Amino acid sequence: MRCLCSLLLLVGLALSGCTDGPGAIRPGQVAVSSTATEIDYLTEVQPILSRRCVACHSGYSAPCQIDLGSFAGLERGGSPRTVLDRRRLAAIEPARIMVDARTAEGWQKKGFAPIIDGETEAGADGTILGQLLTRRPHGSAAAGVESPATDGNACPLGAGEMATFLAAHPEHRMPPGLPPVTAEEQRVIVAWLAAGARGPGPEELARLTAIPARDLSSVGNWEDFLNRQDPKHVMTSRYIYEHIFAAQISFASGTGALYELIRSRTAPGEPVVPVPTLLPYDDPGGLFFYRFRRIYADAGASASVVFNLGGEQLKRVHDLFIRPEWLMPPHRVGYAPRFAANPFSTFEQIPPEARYRFLLDNALPILQSCFEGPSASAAAALDVLDDQFWVMFLSPEYDLSVRLPGFLMNDEGLLGVQRSARPVGETVPLDSIRQLRRETVVFARQRSRLYDIFFRYQGRGYEKIWRGNRAEDAPLLTVLRHAATASVHKGGLGDLPKTMWVLDYPLLERIYATMVAGYSPYGSAERRMAARVRMDGLRQEAETQFLDFLPQAQRRDSLQYWYGGMDLQELEASPSSLPARIQFATDDAKREFVEYLVHHHFLVDTGIDFDGNYLEDGEQYPDLLPEYRNIDDVLQGLRAAAAPETSYFTAGDDRQDSLAYIRINGTERGDAVVSLVLHRWHDDVTVLRQYQRLNPSRNRVGFFAGFIGAAPNHFYTVDADELPAFVELLRAYQTTPEADERLAKYRVDGGDERFWEIYDWFQQRFAEDGGDRVGAIDLGSYARPAI
Repeated sequence: MRCLCSLLLLVGLALSGCTDGPGAIRPGQVAVSSTATEIDYLTEVQPILSRRCVACHSGYSAPCQIDLGSFAGLERGGSPRTVLDRRRLAAIEPARIMVDARTAEGWQKKGFAPIIDGETEAGADGTILGQLLTRRPHGSAAAGVESPATDGNACPLGAGEMATFLAAHPEHRMPPGLPPVTAEEQRVIVAWLAAGARGPGPEELARLTAIPARDLSSVGNWEDFLNRQDPKHVMTSRYIYEHIFAAQISFASGTGALYELIRSRTAPGEPVVPVPTLLPYDDPGGLFFYRFRRIYADAGASASVVFNLGGEQLKRVHDLFIRPEWLMPPHRVGYAPRFAANPFSTFEQIPPEARYRFLLDNALPILQSCFEGPSASAAAALDVLDDQFWVMFLSPEYDLSVRLPGFLMNDEGLLGVQRSARPVGETVPLDSIRQLRRETVVFARQRSRLYDIFFRYQGRGYEKIWRGNRAEDAPLLTVLRHAATASVHKGGLGDLPKTMWVLDYPLLERIYATMVAGYSPYGSAERRMAARVRMDGLRQEAETQFLDFLPQAQRRDSLQYWYGGMDLQELEASPSSLPARIQFATDDAKREFVEYLVHHHFLVDTGIDFDGNYLEDGEQYPDLLPEYRNIDDVLQGLRAAAAPETSYFTAGDDRQDSLAYIRINGTERGDAVVSLVLHRWHDDVTVLRQYQRLNPSRNRVGFFAGFIGAAPNHFYTVDADELPAFVELLRAYQTTPEADERLAKYRVDGGDERFWEIYDWFQQRFAEDGGDRVGAIDLGSYARPAI
């Protein structure tokens, strides 16, 4: 089940009773006490919203743009439009909190409806939020029942519209399909509304936005560096800003504080006044300064990418960009749209090696920004990604765009802004897609010819793959698609994937430009389709660059296999004619190649390795165990149930979870968390087909200790002594009502009275063990029925 776009029907503030009108109290409704004025927003109200609402209502994916992570989000209110809605055809006006407007009145002028402001004498019942709390109609759906996802009037914003909507849709409830909050939590919200819904005062806001003492020097040093006005610093700062603006910034100081890097009209030391441009390379229209603004709003974790600027990062940037001699005398470059959108033109003077090494230093957050951001949502480019693939990088020493930088400028016209595709309804004519795709692959062909000439007598060996330079480097990354979201992880996770990517500098730069710097979630369907088509071509280019390392005789066959037997001429794919440099000992060159890299090539200090899901050549799935005492036993048993003949993961219907979290109770070291990740098999994912070619019989599954991603479809709870029965159920699953009933014993459906207790347990563990991921576990993909 997903969060539905129906104003605050997902707010998380459920009401267990009903009323007939303002002020009437029905059974189960909590009356407002005389202590209403004592309700404090920061200590009493926001914690409830953060625990129960932010899981759906935050960021670009918030239904009706209702963001409940801060009082500023409540003041913004609701919009008739949800940003990440694949059905939306026209572009909409940007509505970024604390950027595009700063007051409730400013948001109302932009078409947002207030949800907490109403007639004072009417109290809580005079607000839209109050109506949802006090006018819930008779016959509301029971917990666990999913509401319709395609209501024609999904975001009713006026008081009259809301009453009419609720009367016409009695099956809707808050949150849909999940239990209500407690009576005490409901009382707090209603009392706060009745008292006027006051937010934090100036002093409280100052405390929320204050920079901790331990971060002051880092913020000061970075702002000093980024705002120096000599051309070399100006262009370096511009490059860095355009590549980290979408991330949350950490200085790794132990404060836990996160920041956003923005362009401000005001200098350091003054209150930040954002320059409200839509894209990072849009013309700021006058003097501006780079500033760090502390983030205090709570948000979902699935789209939270953290970029570390602490430690030696500032020195590293100085060594990469400032110390070397540039290709041209440093000079400022303007913001003319024709050039600003093309990073190869804008930053031509900066040595490509400096740019590429900066991206490699930060490969994990850079690719997380690409594949975990709004462009990789179900509304945009997600459908052109396989469910699991590994990413490697060409070493800068062998990247011809680094060694021969003039090549990039020779083909700069091929790398600028791509024109849009014109959709008809929710689809685009195939001839329009083919034309867009041809434009994308032109550069790939030119690049391939250059490599064919330059390395004609050498071919490519293992040494041409980047091995990493520091322990924190990530020379091998795993991208996992979870149906409606995706996640990126260091190392080779899961068994051997169908496809692998090798990225060089121009390819990595274009992926980032397509998916992040040049992508606006507020854009039209034409722009979304243009990003999807370009990403389709870039994916194919990355795959063929990997194939360049394999024997010539296997390249075309491998590519055809990856694309479900498509005619390569139709695909416009052109495998390289480079000779094979590596002498493979087996017929499985893909496996042999990556195993050599992991065991012998990647820098040992990086810790790159396969995880327990990977089966070496000839290795078999582990055996079942009679009992499970620790997490290693648990993982062995679950992985035994992942053998290909298992029918549980190949059912191929809507009961399957792409991502699930399993709580194992009672192991030797306490309760444990295991992530179930389903790798759905796509015969191909190219836009040329315009539909997903799923092949459930070839699905695979991975089991991982801890948390993968942040948007599960379901939670499961299993006692350790019941694991043999649970594992056997997975291993020998049959699609029958009896099997479903047995599985339901372990599955936590939305109607389960324990739901919030279990969610809170997972959330606490996520905060403790989730690594760099911060925020609330996302419930936007929580579904029923289960697998």
